[in-house]
Amino acid sequence: MDTPEATRFYLAIRWLARQACRLYFRNRRRGIDNVPKEGGVLVAANHASFLDPVLVGVTTARPLRFVARRSLFRNPLFGWLIRNLNSVPINRAGVSKETLRVVLEQLRLGRAVLIFPEGTRSPDGRLGEFRSGVVRLAQMGNVPVVPALVFGSYAAWGRKRRLPRPSRTAVAFCEPLTFERKADADEAVKLLKESLERLAQEYVEQQGRELLPEGYSERPENAQETGDRVANDVTTES
Repeated sequence: MDTPEATRFYLAIRWLARQACRLYFRNRRRGIDNVPKEGGVLVAANHASFLDPVLVGVTTARPLRFVARRSLFRNPLFGWLIRNLNSVPINRAGVSKETLRVVLEQLRLGRAVLIFPEGTRSPDGRLGEFRSGVVRLAQMGNVPVVPALVFGSYAAWGRKRRLPRPSRTAVAFCEPLTFERKADADEAVKLLKESLERLAQEYVEQQGRELLPEGYSERPENAQETGDRVANDVTTES
């Protein structure tokens, strides 16, 4: 049946995509209980591939909302498809006034919204600089932020690949972060990014330093590349 957060169409497509990701990418997950089961929440993930929204979407227990450029809705068929897959249109990428309005509306309706703090896909799989928009949204909407780390998506379908290849992927979720309205945005963004770097470091420590590429730093700044090498540590996607 349809719910306020998802239609039957969305739930059916998500189930099919979940099975496809499990078989083709051997997708795994960890920490899904860190995503609140109800209420407005921002899921903030690293962004290295077109696969990231799909991988995060099929991993979470609750449906997600996605923001997409309004131009993608111009084609009637494709527009119908992504609209029924919980995408909401915005005029342009980035955290504009319109983006703030659209996302805040979804949060006030008690929905979970996926957002990429980097603002764009990484050109090389490395974790880039985070923009402060995610913190502003959390403060204005008075909602928690759940950091999510996507592993292996760049190796599976990075910018330089025309088609995805069967490479292992995983998604891990950190405990929710809350930011008071008066919190310094730069410090909050730093905390968010460090939480993802720390999660990657935990995987490395569990698997062993030998999993790091030659010349890699002791405290990894490249969460995506590290994640590609330690995805085996997370629980198999059910």
